[in-house]
Amino acid sequence: DTDREEKLYCQASAADPTWSAPWFNLALLMKNQRRYKEALDAIDMGIRLDEDDGSAYILKAQILEKTGGTEAYSEALETGWENFGPLDMLEDWELFWYQRAAEMRKDPEAAAEARQERQSRQVAETSQPDEHYGVLPDLLAAL
Repeated sequence: DTDREEKLYCQASAADPTWSAPWFNLALLMKNQRRYKEALDAIDMGIRLDEDDGSAYILKAQILEKTGGTEAYSEALETGWENFGPLDMLEDWELFWYQRAAEMRKDPEAAAEARQERQSRQVAETSQPDEHYGVLPDLLAAL
């Protein structure tokens, strides 16, 4: 239910006005709904809160690509690219956005490195004992 999802992101941003993640997720939701103007406003708010989030700039570039903002698209893409750290230091979700950025920049070597890193993490995850230190339980199973 996307209406509920949008409402929850707004509540999360109100609960902690310094947290950029709800704005990122709201922008992603709106982009997927083709609400590009609203998505751009939301991601700009997220970027104001966390100017070092490479993933936010990549999402902004994707939105701008849909609206024809060519110069702004290139600027967002390059700023996002510059803000990513080393692959082994990125969270899984950041690595996903890094790979998207490499593909958007038409950098097959960087995209391949990101894919390889993602695959190695999946292999490592499946070879670990089934212990979930610090991981929330599967809430869907409980519902």
